[in-house]
Amino acid sequence: MRTELTDLPWVGHKVRKWEPEPLRWLGVHGLYAAYRAADRRELSTPSAESSRAARLADRISGRH
Repeated sequence: MRTELTDLPWVGHKVRKWEPEPLRWLGVHGLYAAYRAADRRELSTPSAESSRAARLADRISGRH
């Protein structure tokens, strides 16, 4: 039986499958580590250019 409540967009909505949790955790924490390393490198050098680690992490995370 259909009602106003059962016609709401989230009723019966199928969510997309995410990556297995250990892999997602490793990926996120790996990116955090890469950005921390990039920050340390950029603070220690006078160059205005982003470090290689930051550029790689940006590419992996889709921020390029």
